[in-house]
Amino acid sequence: MNYTTKLPKSFVLRRGKLGASVKLLMNDMRQVMLPYTAEELQVRKKNHLKDFVHVAGPLGITHFLIFSMSDLGTNLRIMRLPHGPTLYFKVREFCLVRDLIHINPAAKPSSGNEFLTPPLVVLHNFSEEAKQIKLMAVMCHSMFPPINVQKM
Repeated sequence: MNYTTKLPKSFVLRRGKLGASVKLLMNDMRQVMLPYTAEELQVRKKNHLKDFVHVAGPLGITHFLIFSMSDLGTNLRIMRLPHGPTLYFKVREFCLVRDLIHINPAAKPSSGNEFLTPPLVVLHNFSEEAKQIKLMAVMCHSMFPPINVQKM
């Protein structure tokens, strides 16, 4: 097994209808998850979750990030494949990349090269002893590849 088959890979999906700003949030999340996510993934009405689970194994997909909306607001599910766990979050507030650029034009991505390497994830303040917090920290940690110090 080579190095790239061990890397965590993801699908960022939607279930049901989403508002325009949540669609933009989903696209921003795909950018964050690059380069190991399907950036141009097309989700159609006739697609079911089991369709994505079925193709995830051969493609080496390890995580699903699923956005949905209900009467109570926006939700995010983070699923670990193939056997779980699944974390459920209610999205209370979010800020889009375009909002950050509007506030600070100097923050505009230069050429897109920022997304060629995986993000650096800092898991600070996850030190609480509750099982749920530990599970969330492990899940967030496993969504991104380890840093290769020799290549930096």
